[in-house]
Amino acid sequence: MRWKPAITPHTVSVSAFYTAFTAPLLRVGEDGGEAHDFWELLCVLEGEVSATTERTMHILHAGEMILHRPMEFHRHHSTLPDTRILIFSFSADRMPSLRHFIFPLEAEDIAAFQEILTAFRSAGAVYDYGICHTDLCQLIPPLCLQRLLSSFEGTLARIFLREQKDADALPPAGEHEAALFRNTVAYLYDSMAEPLTAPGIARQMGMSLSSLKRLFSRYAGLGVMAYLRHLRLSRAAGLLAKGYRVGEAAAATGFSSLPTFCTAFRRMNGVSPSSYKKMSNRRL
Repeated sequence: MRWKPAITPHTVSVSAFYTAFTAPLLRVGEDGGEAHDFWELLCVLEGEVSATTERTMHILHAGEMILHRPMEFHRHHSTLPDTRILIFSFSADRMPSLRHFIFPLEAEDIAAFQEILTAFRSAGAVYDYGICHTDLCQLIPPLCLQRLLSSFEGTLARIFLREQKDADALPPAGEHEAALFRNTVAYLYDSMAEPLTAPGIARQMGMSLSSLKRLFSRYAGLGVMAYLRHLRLSRAAGLLAKGYRVGEAAAATGFSSLPTFCTAFRRMNGVSPSSYKKMSNRRL
C-alpha cells in the first residue's frame, strides 16, 4: 500500500493576498485569458462557468471551485445568465501535491471564504476589485490578519483532504467540442518544441483552419498560435526556475530565435528570462 502524507492546515502556507472579490462573470467573448505568477482560486456562487486551462476545459456549477497554479494560462466565462463568482489570488510558501484542481464545496467552505472577504471589506482593504497586500499590513491588525490567514489555510486544507479521500473527482466536460479542444491542447503541449503552424495543427487534428480558429476563440478567447505562445512561455518559466539556461529553455519550448523568446518572455512576465531565473533561484 502506498503511503500518502496527511493534509493538515500546516500543509498550506499562504504568504500574501493580492485580490479578493465577488462579481458577476462576463459572457463568452467579453474577456481574454491570462497567466500570472501566483495562485488563483475561483468559486462559483451562482450560475455556471466554463473554465479553460492549459490542458483542458471544465464546466463548473454553483458550489464548485477551481484552483489555478502559478503561470498556468486560464480563461473563465459564464455559460448561464446571472453567474456570480468569488475569487482569491494569493502566494503560497507551501501547497500539497494535488491530483485534481476542481473541488466540490460544502456550505461551511463557502461561508468561510465569504467571512474572510467580509473581514477584508470591514477593514477597508478592498477597493474596486482587489486587495493590496501592502494595505493589508497597514489596515488590518496583525492578530486579525493572522486569524484570516489561518482560516483561509484551514479551509483549503479541509477541501484538499476531501479530495485526497475521493480520488474520483469531477471529470472534465464531456461535450464533443470540449473534447476536441482538450485533445488539441494536449497535442500543443506535447509538441510545443516543434515548429508548429495553425494550418499544420488543423490538419493534425482533422479539422479545417476556420474550425480551429472558432474552437480557440470560443474556449480560449484568443487564436491558437497566441495560445501556443502562452503554453511555451509558461513551460519556459518553469524550466528557468528548475535551473535551465535561457537558451536551453528557449530551444525546449520551440523558440528558434533567442531575441524573439526574450522579448515575448518580458512582455508576459514583466522581466527578462535571466532576471526571472535569478529571482527563482533566490526563492529556493
